[in-house]
Amino acid sequence: MEKDVSEIDRYGRLLRYVYLDALFVNGELVEKGYAELYRYPPDIALCDELETLESKAKAQKIGLWDTQETPSGTEEYICSRNAYNCTDFKTRSEAQAAFDFCGGKSNDIHKLDSDLDGIACESLP
Repeated sequence: MEKDVSEIDRYGRLLRYVYLDALFVNGELVEKGYAELYRYPPDIALCDELETLESKAKAQKIGLWDTQETPSGTEEYICSRNAYNCTDFKTRSEAQAAFDFCGGKSNDIHKLDSDLDGIACESLP
């Protein structure tokens, strides 16, 4: 196991990159679609590598991504699990549509409203 910057996250969980011999376990999970990448600075040393692996899994529609629809242009969204980040949307109005469709402030499953004001992904155009 290899530490990035932090020992634990805000919930007290140990933060580590896991290797089994030459196998990067974290990467394997992401590449097979069994895990989703989240960037939590300052612990981002391998995020670019993991993002590449996640993109491959999404392109192949495997694991978590086997039934996911693209947020842009869809009329229905996945609301049963955290499936989107603000980076999945081109505009704030697209993010707002997903946010509202899934229940808005009362069910922000995707964590699109970081300041809890009812407006999704305020950093988007």
